[in-house]
Amino acid sequence: MNLIISCQFEKIKHITVSFGVTEILSDQDTLESLLSRVNKALEEAQKKGNCVVSI
Repeated sequence: MNLIISCQFEKIKHITVSFGVTEILSDQDTLESLLSRVNKALEEAQKKGNCVVSI
């Protein structure tokens, strides 16, 4: 992550990233349940600030 923070991009100037991560919890998991959890994790990461990974 520090590489992204320290890079200067010519046209954009500055880039930050946030990630939401989840895992398959059981054989009963569906695509919708996985996407719902990863979306919640991403929203949490974005609320915490720049360059955050939330699980």
